[in-house]
Amino acid sequence: HVPLEQANILRFAFDIATAHYKWRLEPNDIRPANPDRQLTNDFHITRDENSSRSTSKQGSSQLSNSNTTSQPSNIPVGLDLMFGVLNSKLEHLSSALSQERAKRLEEFRELYREGNSKRAYACLNTLRQDPDWDVFDKPLQAQILQALAGYVLSTEQNLERARTLADQAYAIDPESHNTVLTTLLVYYSEGPEAALNQMAPPFNVDSFNLQLALLLELRRSDEVIARLDAAIDGLELDAETDRIHALALLDKGDIVGAQVKIQQACYKKPTWKKIQIAAAVINYNSVLSPILSRYSLDLPRPIDWSFILQDAESLQKLRNSASVFQRLASESEQNESQRHYWQEWYLACLANDPERQVEARNLCQTLLAQDPTNPHIIAWVTTRNYDIDLTASQHALEALVVSSQKDLEQILCLVEIYLSLHEARKALQLLDRAKEQFDEAGYSEVWLFWHIQSLLSQGELETALD
Repeated sequence: HVPLEQANILRFAFDIATAHYKWRLEPNDIRPANPDRQLTNDFHITRDENSSRSTSKQGSSQLSNSNTTSQPSNIPVGLDLMFGVLNSKLEHLSSALSQERAKRLEEFRELYREGNSKRAYACLNTLRQDPDWDVFDKPLQAQILQALAGYVLSTEQNLERARTLADQAYAIDPESHNTVLTTLLVYYSEGPEAALNQMAPPFNVDSFNLQLALLLELRRSDEVIARLDAAIDGLELDAETDRIHALALLDKGDIVGAQVKIQQACYKKPTWKKIQIAAAVINYNSVLSPILSRYSLDLPRPIDWSFILQDAESLQKLRNSASVFQRLASESEQNESQRHYWQEWYLACLANDPERQVEARNLCQTLLAQDPTNPHIIAWVTTRNYDIDLTASQHALEALVVSSQKDLEQILCLVEIYLSLHEARKALQLLDRAKEQFDEAGYSEVWLFWHIQSLLSQGELETALD
């Protein structure tokens, strides 16, 4: 039996530990999410069949009028919206030449889905530069141009060029209006909410998947699941549908349901890159204690060892995920921000594996040498107590905080460093100076949490309990 006073202290400590993890996972966390939306965003080479012809006159002219200055909010785990733009089945091509080229277009779509985006783009350009281009059927010409537009949106986020290609497609074949591409142009210019609001009701699996992915990016997972339950009769759901469904279930805390759905997706399309990624993310989350109730769709946040399952099966899943993220980080097709993103997922796997702590520490040191102020890496260092000198990070952050007291992420990162160095007084002083900024931004609870952490670090238990 534990004395009442001690029990209260233990309960308080448990609440602090779970709050620490929960804060790091909040959807509206002030820490940055994935800049490339790697997990929820996955569609840019898509199929938009000719059943949208009745709305085609809205197409090209409206695309050129969209706002070009704003960008979608950065939310995690990938809306690769490109799949829909390269998916048209083009069943009514008249010439044998066009039919043969259309088969190649389908092959290029599969290349993209398997992660060979540069090769897919080169092949699309080969089709566009084909000496027989002028004798291709008009619908095929339009589809190739729309596929190219989807690619430049997905990989380059070049709105102007994508609109030019979409306009060219519309001029060649006004009846080829692509609902998915239109939605994507709004997505990249005005964000997911605007794209969802202007989107017509889904009429095929690709437009349906796009609608689900937009809802998932907005973290409206209840709606994703509800729309899947009420899917149109006769709509043939595919592996991409299963992938989005799995991530929505993960977001709702249903880890078992997420595992079942992603296994179905893997069975249908084991070589699709985004399905492999989703499986790795779900496997990573499966090793976290169910007591946490919320799982990570974004970059995973540090977590105490007591909330990590360490049986043989769980560790094997964690190591399988680590292999996927390590491969992604080393792929030549990744740009610098994507490489850093997958390196941080790889680090999370290493840092949660009791037998790979040396590797985790060395990777932290490498990544901090590249960016001493990286908040995710600093958080892992301080949480795992890795023997790494954070002096360079401390000085860089102190200079940044002095120059701009408004960056809450930098302030909290510096607080974590102070606490790791047992300089709780500095942490409290910094938090006191920044309290107004936290209140104005709506993060009073976040401020209170770290204030309590600092008081505990300074030994002021009674003040913290109050």
